[in-house]
Amino acid sequence: MHSISFHTVAVQMPMMPTKINSNPHGSSGSAGTGSTTYINIGGLLVPMKQQGFASIMGWSLPQNVNIAIPTVSPKDNIKTPFSELPSIHNDIFDNAIVSTPVNDVCTSETCQHEAWNIKAQMDEKMDPCDDFHAFACGGFTRNTRIAKDQIEVTQFSILRDKVASQLRVLFEENIEPREAKPFALAKKMYKSCMNTGLLERLRFEPLLKVLKEVGGWPVLLGNEWRSSKDSWQRWENLVVWFKELGLNMDYFVKIAVEQDVRNVEKRYITIGEPTLSINDEVMKRGLNEPVVNAYYKYMVEMAVQIGARRDTAKREMLDAANFEINMAKCFFRHAGSKSGNFYNPMTIQQMNLQYPSIPWLELFQRIMPPTVSITKDEIIMVSVPAFLVWLPKLIQVMANYAVWRVVSASVPYLHGSARSQQLEFMSSITGQKQRQPRWKECTTIVQTNLGNAAGAMYVRRYFNEKSKSEAMEMVRDIQRAFLDILNENDWMDSYTKGKAREKAQEMSVHIGYPEEHKSDAKITALYSHFDFKADDYFGNIRNLVSGATTMAFGSLRKPVRRSEWATHGKNAVVNAFYMPLENSIQFPAAILQGATKQTFDSKKQCIIDQYSAFKSPSTGLKLDGEKSQGENIADNGGIKQAYRGYQYWLQRNGGKEKSLSGLTYTPKQLFWIAAAQNWCSVQREEAYKHNILTGVHSPAEFRVRGTFANSEDFARDFQCQRGKRMNPVKKCSVW
Repeated sequence: MHSISFHTVAVQMPMMPTKINSNPHGSSGSAGTGSTTYINIGGLLVPMKQQGFASIMGWSLPQNVNIAIPTVSPKDNIKTPFSELPSIHNDIFDNAIVSTPVNDVCTSETCQHEAWNIKAQMDEKMDPCDDFHAFACGGFTRNTRIAKDQIEVTQFSILRDKVASQLRVLFEENIEPREAKPFALAKKMYKSCMNTGLLERLRFEPLLKVLKEVGGWPVLLGNEWRSSKDSWQRWENLVVWFKELGLNMDYFVKIAVEQDVRNVEKRYITIGEPTLSINDEVMKRGLNEPVVNAYYKYMVEMAVQIGARRDTAKREMLDAANFEINMAKCFFRHAGSKSGNFYNPMTIQQMNLQYPSIPWLELFQRIMPPTVSITKDEIIMVSVPAFLVWLPKLIQVMANYAVWRVVSASVPYLHGSARSQQLEFMSSITGQKQRQPRWKECTTIVQTNLGNAAGAMYVRRYFNEKSKSEAMEMVRDIQRAFLDILNENDWMDSYTKGKAREKAQEMSVHIGYPEEHKSDAKITALYSHFDFKADDYFGNIRNLVSGATTMAFGSLRKPVRRSEWATHGKNAVVNAFYMPLENSIQFPAAILQGATKQTFDSKKQCIIDQYSAFKSPSTGLKLDGEKSQGENIADNGGIKQAYRGYQYWLQRNGGKEKSLSGLTYTPKQLFWIAAAQNWCSVQREEAYKHNILTGVHSPAEFRVRGTFANSEDFARDFQCQRGKRMNPVKKCSVW
């Protein structure tokens, strides 16, 4: 039996890998977990909002699969809900598949391990033609329990825990005298994070020093707080102050240096809507929404903990919460995404004429490094111009709101009681009952913020080189499958089809790690802006933010290098990404016209309507097929390409594959079972609801039910009668 177990940024697959996510979104787009992606911040599993953007043409091409694969084999004893299984001996399965000759059954230790794992996750009493997710994952759902410090248990989270345990070993080792700077930085950051005794002694002291530097927090100072100048009345001053202090500066607008989506050889300064504390779709519902109300209570309790009077905190934090609610109501993100109107280049001079209340030239000159010259002719990419019209209109409560966001962002790096207050709020979104172990919090902080350093340490100790060639073979088969499917396409005009073929052929693949990770000098150069102390966790975080911001803004005039190694060096993670700006073609604006556009719109609408008809039995909520259309199209195209790629592998290897002992399924049926088991998961109700309301991925069971029901290959392999739920008469297909 062909067996590859994936680890780090792909997924664990008991058999031939079945899907590489064809995500039509930005670099944040990923294979996902069948739910919102969560990141560990201070022991809280916080939902990361994945705000990608549709590809220029609005449809899904074969995507650049950025993979850091496999480092774990079945013998590595990944801990899963099914890890504690009895020893497997050949005689258990000797007579299990009566109709299959013994020499057509794989009886190796690896195959037996995979057979047992597959079977344990299944519920074979379920009809695979009625609900294939329940059939493939019923055992997993029934036997998996969510620990108090967890939000969900998925195939992805199981592997992330394995990676975290391996990184913990590396970070807890002593710093050697001649150790490369990045590795020493990673260990210092980890040790400073683990020094909870110091954090408890300091309590709010590091935060109060920062608040003093920005003029104080009005809710604490009361009548003593005065702004003698109009500096606090100008949000752009706060952006500059926060940047200089090593704080997040995205609370009013988001300013960044990014590649031009229409010409990836160029970088521009971009300005767009800010990052809110809660998903804007939830926030705009106001204080009657339970999550928003819990957020307001969290604001009040934190202000009181730091020293504010409760009555003052309630009054002033209510104003600050309403400020953020009003910001959410003025977001234009979703309307813009449908019209494609995010591309609005303007010179600073033009911005001064259109938004005269803001000194744009001064703002950009102040936030950019001295080495980058900014003039009135600098082009700024404005993603949502309408938001900039609204922004100056609501500034009265700006000080309390701005400093609150600093406080909120600082809580994960403070003492226990502050972090417990944060957990109480976050549980309204995720259902998480207690914080994760401190070592896991600290490992994630290092892994997330020093990705190349952690990645280089990881691959030097753990990477399985053989896996790299196996993964490359798989990816090339999937590329070939897409090209063949494209050639068979009957709804695209020849020009569009040619551009899609060109994109597929130019796709770059990153597997495992960049060669630069073997060079101490190159890794060290990447971290020249950083310096940490083992006894200053809060200061280390500020240093980290400051250095990262300096590097990002300093790249404005530097040439764009596709496949920049540092971008693909964060390999000690569990996911797979498509990065469209590294595999982009400038298409004419009118490329999708006439019959091609009409057919595409019709096929896309079929997917939208299909998923919008799905309703979660446990919550009663219906899915939003419009919001998740990009990922759903990717799922459907990806499984079709993977199945075709599997056929190519079979052809190269004699046209026949051995069965797994103890399982009465053909290799083709096992392909579908393995594909579905990627999405075996259990999730807390709060997080599940939050995912349906805000996520861009469909919940796990619908990623199986929707995708497989659209596949003629699946229906044939499982002999599902036409009209059954997993083989509907009407099927949807874009690719």
